Amino acid sequence: MSTSRRPSLFSRIFQLLRRPWALGLLVLLMLPIGYAGLKWVGWPIYKQWREKRFLELADTKVADKQYDEANILLRQILRANPRSLPAWQKSLKVAELTDSNNKPFILQQLLELEPNNLDYRLQLATFYFKHRAIKEAGEQLNQIPEAERKKPEVLRLAADVAMAGNNLALAERVLVLLLKLKPDDKTAHIDLDGIRLKSNDLLAINDATTELRTMLKDPETRLPAIRLLLGSAMRFEKNDEVRELAN
Repeated sequence: MSTSRRPSLFSRIFQLLRRPWALGLLVLLMLPIGYAGLKWVGWPIYKQWREKRFLELADTKVADKQYDEANILLRQILRANPRSLPAWQKSLKVAELTDSNNKPFILQQLLELEPNNLDYRLQLATFYFKHRAIKEAGEQLNQIPEAERKKPEVLRLAADVAMAGNNLALAERVLVLLLKLKPDDKTAHIDLDGIRLKSNDLLAINDATTELRTMLKDPETRLPAIRLLLGSAMRFEKNDEVRELAN
């Protein structure tokens, strides 16, 4: 009595694949699987590698002061991945090194990615302030989270923006807060006294005048103090004080 061995599963598959129609069917089935694997696995890996490589090349170009070439590499990264934080950060560095007018645009893109980044927000507000875009500077300061608005660097810029916008009441309040944090800030004292000299409050004017008189002894504050006192003396037609200060 003889027994016949049944072919194994592997051998049956092999026999089946020897038929042209079966091989063609297998290829058709594998194509979408291969495409999906390439799209969802292979392509992202390649993009990450490419971005990393271009960032490294951009760093090399910046070190060699080849800023145009660095920008070309960074733009290629951002075309492929507009939300690449490292590429925008390096673009900001290049803009700072070249004093580029693109700096506010780059800062806006960085703030889209990191809306609570205080450094980027202050840089953008400072750029607007220096270019006399006072409204835009104020809008940026208003977007700073409440918890960070009492930091000295924020208060200093807020006071400058308020004074530039002729909002002296706001500037005074901000400077008072700043001096509570930094009581030895000479510039803040000068600015606050200057605001109070312009008011109609005779007591505030007298206090500001007294403080400015003490600043005449300090070489660092002497000249701005003289200017403010001279302006106040001329306002109230105190001719003797005008002559004294002018001398």
